Amino acid sequence: MTILQNGNIIAQTGVWLDLHDIKDFYERAVITDNTSGVISNWSSTVQTVQYQTAAISDEDTNLIVFVHGINVDDWHWLDASETVYKRLYWAGYHGKFATVKWPCELLNTWTFLMQDYTVFNDSEISAYKAGAALKTYVDQLHTRFSGYRLHLLVHSQGNSVVSEAIRQGAEFDTYILTQGALPASCYDANAPLNNFLVSYESTWGPTPEWQPLGYHGVYTNFSGQFTGQIVNFYNTNDPVLDDWVTAQGFAKPNTPNTDYHYNGTIGTYEPPFGSIYTVTDPQESRACVSRSRTLPIGQSGPETAHGVIQSGVDLHVRFGFNKAFPDDHSAQWTWPIQTTRPYFQQVLTSCQIIPAP
Repeated sequence: MTILQNGNIIAQTGVWLDLHDIKDFYERAVITDNTSGVISNWSSTVQTVQYQTAAISDEDTNLIVFVHGINVDDWHWLDASETVYKRLYWAGYHGKFATVKWPCELLNTWTFLMQDYTVFNDSEISAYKAGAALKTYVDQLHTRFSGYRLHLLVHSQGNSVVSEAIRQGAEFDTYILTQGALPASCYDANAPLNNFLVSYESTWGPTPEWQPLGYHGVYTNFSGQFTGQIVNFYNTNDPVLDDWVTAQGFAKPNTPNTDYHYNGTIGTYEPPFGSIYTVTDPQESRACVSRSRTLPIGQSGPETAHGVIQSGVDLHVRFGFNKAFPDDHSAQWTWPIQTTRPYFQQVLTSCQIIPAP
């Protein structure tokens, strides 16, 4: 490196640069589901973990684990993960970062043109089954990084994975549900009913409401399992969650597009090939039989405590998340960094990593 003044060399020295691919600075875990046999026998495992190989000079003892939602292939998973990591860093985060890939379903034109919303159900059951492997992975992180504070940043249907992992004992310091695609009644037994969804119970036939075979109250006992904080980042105008509501109405039992049925007492599944069986697996029942009676948690306030949720963040009011389809459902990485910086500062504030901006 040479420094010149008026054409004269005034200083000259060598410079050492340590250049890395961004993947060197964060960890990547892939979960796979074993889907052989009946759904109640499905299981999951942590297939691979690619470890962080480099660290920033002032790395602290926080660890944020990012879990994606539905309709994310391998390329989009890494693309979103790297965007989230970089934006957290520029918002003031200097801890470790890990990202988890789980076997979600992919949406396509057919899903929306032909209203084949059963893909949401299929992805939800895969998410529930992946919860056991995520619990294993979180346990491993606690062992490897003893003394670190562990925070879960979870998007959309990824909350099905994480909520199941927590129900099975996964421990955390902060759990942020961002645009969560599960019923509000899962976390708050007093969540208000939605007239559209309630009407389908009489029009299309009843479905189980209360846990364990229904959604209502299934995660309201979290408070006895952990000492961490749950924060709900919600957008009342979320466009993709509007489709989730439609799917809950149309794609549950006694509809033309499903092989699941419920007679008011038991749920059954009639596969294209094979024998009819009674649905006794609570995960299968919630994903494929039970209809929500409430809006998704990702469209539901308030910002104050309710159910097991200690606080909320209204993404529409605070940060302008609105209803453009589908970008506003993933605005934190589809919008430019200049627009989304306040969102990521709020993530760090909710995790008690930085003070409120």
